[in-house]
This record gives sequence, C-alpha cells and structure tokens, in this order.
Amino acid sequence: MLQSIRDRATGWVAWTIVILICIPFALWGVYDYMTPSQGVAIATVNGVEVDARRFTRLYQQQRYRLLTLLGDRAPAAMIDDARLREQALEQVIDDELVVQVGLEDRLRVADRRLAETISSLPQFQGESGFSQELYDVYLRNQGLGPLGFEFEVRRNLLVEEVISALARAVNVSEHEYRETRRLATQQREYATLRLPARSFRPAEVDESEVREYFDSNRRRFSSPEQVNVEYVELSRDDIAGTVLVEESELRSLYEERKADYTQPAQREARHILVELAADADAASEAAAHERIEEVARRLAGGMSFEAAAREYSDDPGSSRRGGSLGWFSSGVMDPAFEDAAFALGEGERSDAVRTPFGLHLIEVTGRREAGVAEFEEVRDRLREDYQLEVAEQRYFEQVEQLANLAFEHPDTLEVAAEALDVPLRETGFLSRNADESQGLAAEPRFLDAAFSPEVLDEGNNSELLEFEGALVAVLRVREHRPAREQDFDSVREEARTEFVAVRSAERAREAGEAIIDRLRGREAEDAIASESGLAWSPESSLRRAEPTPSPGLSGLVFRMPKPEADGASSYDGLAEDNGDFVVVALRAVDSGDGDDADEESMLRERLASELGRAELAATVASFRADADIVVNEENLQ
Repeated sequence: MLQSIRDRATGWVAWTIVILICIPFALWGVYDYMTPSQGVAIATVNGVEVDARRFTRLYQQQRYRLLTLLGDRAPAAMIDDARLREQALEQVIDDELVVQVGLEDRLRVADRRLAETISSLPQFQGESGFSQELYDVYLRNQGLGPLGFEFEVRRNLLVEEVISALARAVNVSEHEYRETRRLATQQREYATLRLPARSFRPAEVDESEVREYFDSNRRRFSSPEQVNVEYVELSRDDIAGTVLVEESELRSLYEERKADYTQPAQREARHILVELAADADAASEAAAHERIEEVARRLAGGMSFEAAAREYSDDPGSSRRGGSLGWFSSGVMDPAFEDAAFALGEGERSDAVRTPFGLHLIEVTGRREAGVAEFEEVRDRLREDYQLEVAEQRYFEQVEQLANLAFEHPDTLEVAAEALDVPLRETGFLSRNADESQGLAAEPRFLDAAFSPEVLDEGNNSELLEFEGALVAVLRVREHRPAREQDFDSVREEARTEFVAVRSAERAREAGEAIIDRLRGREAEDAIASESGLAWSPESSLRRAEPTPSPGLSGLVFRMPKPEADGASSYDGLAEDNGDFVVVALRAVDSGDGDDADEESMLRERLASELGRAELAATVASFRADADIVVNEENLQ
C-alpha cells in the first residue's frame, strides 16, 4: 500500500494531498498532531481521554512479568487474561486520577528532572553512559516518538511526586510502630504431620469413574491452541563471528591500544590466619602469637604449608585450598598484608603479619612484575574486542533496518530476511507451553507476541522483540490451529492418571481433617500418629516475613490462633499443591521486641511507606467516587 501511494502521489494528486495536510497544521499547529493523546481512547476520566496504547502496554508488561514469575513453562490456563486486562484498565484509570490529583495540587515535574531521569534509565546506557542510539531504537520498538515517551515518563514522575507527598504527610504513631514491631518480630513454634497423597491411591479404578471425571473436565483435556511461527533473528554475537580480522590489523590495533594491556604487578600467595580482633586484650594477643609461632615451628620442622593451612588456619575459604589466595594485585588486600607479600621473593615466607583480621603467615608462590602484555598474550582478547566493536555497529544498523522493513511490509518477513541476508526461521507448531527444546521460541516474550491479537488475529508482523545477550527478533504466524476437544479414547491414560491424583489428594485431605477433629478433641498426638503409621516432624520455629520454602504453610502458621494454655497446641491443616495434606500443631507464640536502631529505622520507613500507599488508595477511591469515568468497552479487545 505504501508503495502504491508513492507511485500515485505525483502531479496534481500530490499537490492536493499537500494542501489538505497543510490546512489543519496552519489552523491548529504541529503540536496538536504530536501530543500523545491522539490514540484510541480506552476510557474517559473527568473528560480526559486515556489512550488505549497505555492500557495495552501495561497489560503486556504485567502479562510478561507474570509469565516470568511463573516460569517459562507456565501453563496458559494459569494466566487469566480477562483478569489481567481488568487490572490493567483499573491501573491506567487510577494513574490518570492520581495525575489529576497532582495537577490540582499544582505539582509539576521540571524539565531538568525529566532529562536526568531519562538519561539515567538502564536500557539507554552504553559503554560511556547515555546512548542516543539505544534511546532511538527503544522508542522505535515501542512505537513511540520522543514527545510521547517523555509524556509517559513525566506522568510517572508526577505519580511518584503524589505518592511521596502523601508518604511525607503520614505520621507513624508510637502505638502503630510498637504493634507492627510486635507482629514483625513474632516467632511461632510448630510441628507438622504429613499425609502423603500416594498413601491414599485407590487400589482399583473403575473406568466409568474416569469417564465421568473426563466428562466433567473436558476443557482440561483439550488439544492446546498452536501456531506455526516464522521469524527473523539478529544476534550481535553471530555478527561478530562473521567479522574477519587480518593479522596485520591485529598488530596495528595492539600498537594503538598498548595502554589497555598494561598489567600491574601481581603476587600469587597462600596464607595461614590466626584470628585476633583489632581491639583484643593483651591475653588474647599473647595467645594468638603463641599459636602462630607454633605453626611456624611446625612448618620449619617440615610440615607442608597446605597441611598446616587445613589444620590451623581460621580462614575457612582458603584453608580448604591449602591456604591459596590465587593471584592479586595492589589495592586488593589489607595494606599490611600487601606490603609483606610484595616484599617477598618467590618461595619466601613471612614472619607473623598483623592485620585487622588477625595474624598471618604468608608464602609467595608466584610473581608477576608490572609491564605491558606481549602481543601473543592478548591476541585472542584483542580479536574478540575488535569483532564485537565492529559487530556492535553493524548490529544496530541491521536492527534499525529490520524494524523498518517489518513495519513497511507488515504481511511478510521475506523482504527483511532477503535484505539482511539472514535465514527466515520456522518454529513448527508450538503451544503457549513450549518447552526448552524450542529455544528462542520458548521465551515468554516470543510466545506472548505470537499469540497476541495483532499477530494472531490481524496477521501482522510482531513488533521488534528484544532478548538478553544483544538478540532481537520479529515474528509472524504462518498457520494457526485453534484449541479443540479430544475424545475420551485418545486421552484415556492421561485422564486416568489425573483422576487417580485428584482422588488421592481428596482422600488425604479427608483423612487429615478427621485427624484435626480428633486432635481438637484432645486425643493424644503420638497415639494418632502411630495409629496412622506416621510421625510428627521435629519442632520448628518461624518468624513472620521470614523466607520459607512453603509460603502456604508459613501463612497458615501465622493465621492459626494462639494456644489457649501453656503446653497445649492449636491445630489446623493445609492441602499442598502435590496433593499431600499437612496437619499443623501450633505449640507457642513468642512476641518479639528487639531494640536494634537500624531495624527500627527500616521498619518505620516501611510502615510509613505502607501507610502512604493506603492513604493513596483511599485518596484514589474518594476521587473515583466523585469522578466521571466512561469505559469504551469496544476498545478493550
């Protein structure tokens, strides 16, 4: 279409187009055509339109974060797209309300702060700081112009200003702090009784039960939706591998960059440490000197340094390696340690050297003097550096070309592949749960783009997708297979396996709940465990907010009521994801206190932040109640 317009835009047709374009520019000015609010409105908040592109970007970001959190192989069924869209819509409406709150309070973001923020964003950092090239590539990939991007950043900074203003207005009372402190440092003692689901597997399974389970869960046994995707991939490292470097070029580069290959003086050493605190008293110091002298006598008597380090050294890291510290240059070790090490010849050993860590015996096992590395030593590194430098420039040029060609020819990637002289790759059919064997196609961002409405439904090329390791790709869908239901005979074994797992988990839960009822009736714990062929775990302690392998168990432990009396326990249970049921006996609740100054400061800051967010939520809710909000449902898809 673009080419057709170019071919026809000559003569009076071209002049007509120019005149039609000039009239609105003359009447309303260029700015109105560049303001970011010219997209499709997803909603209107107090008369202000909310751009659908903002909603789409937020939805895609949230979906990508969720996929990353769940893992690359996360089942598609675990992601509720409707809920994600609803959350994204609520968020963009709330953000607009917050911006309006800030503007009403006359909060502003200065141009200087905007510039400093953009120039410090990590995605725009090159080797020497802010990279205009990376900035331009990012904007192009996101489909934004500089004004549109600055508009979004300015909005985000304004939201931060409102949140900060609310946080500064929050006062944490002593009572609030003490209560929070009490809860945050609370410790609970508990024990568990695990009922494995495998112990409750039914001995026999009637096929009619399996068929009934299949009929009730047909969607679970559907053949997943699949797409066959073709894509163009560009990799900086692949480009680097094609860069040829002549020997003469390498030698010229070496002469130009000799200063880059200057090596500082280095020593290879090993040591034996006898710990001694910097403020140790005389008795401790005397004992440490006596011990280090004993080690020196053992070495003089023929004991190997490695054996002495393993037996005597208080440095756990190096003692396992016979005291070895490897190679190091000046400025790495303690000054006293370095002075002694650099004064020794190869194979020489020091007397006791005092540092803040204690007393050391040091033996130098290798010396490298300062100087320029020889060409042969740095040849490979020099070649790799040069190849990457050349590849970096070619890569960005080709990335820009790929983005332009994919946009100009939205219904094919053959033009881009031919122009860039790269293969047009094909994935074969894959689902949203592609496995690692699919390589790049199993990346969440790749799958998200392949199944997006713009690519899947509208048949367009995807936007430029960026991956770790200086790798980009553009994809399109060649063929689509919708999800379809399968008949019982084709999934009989899968349905049987799942039915057995579900039934086993149900029986484990029923048995666990019966045990809890008996325990609450004051029956003896050991008798019940023995009767069931189980055993209680050793007692464990857990602090609130302490990391745990089982967040579900941790949450239950802190939801359970405190035991009514000393020596008694309260009981509850938890069905785990693997089907096991865990009976929990809460033994004791210890309300901590603690007066650590650093912890108090961090806790007060965290509490103020949480109260600030609560104040913000209340503020937004009050504005929502009074706001005129119209959602354009037709633009949600």
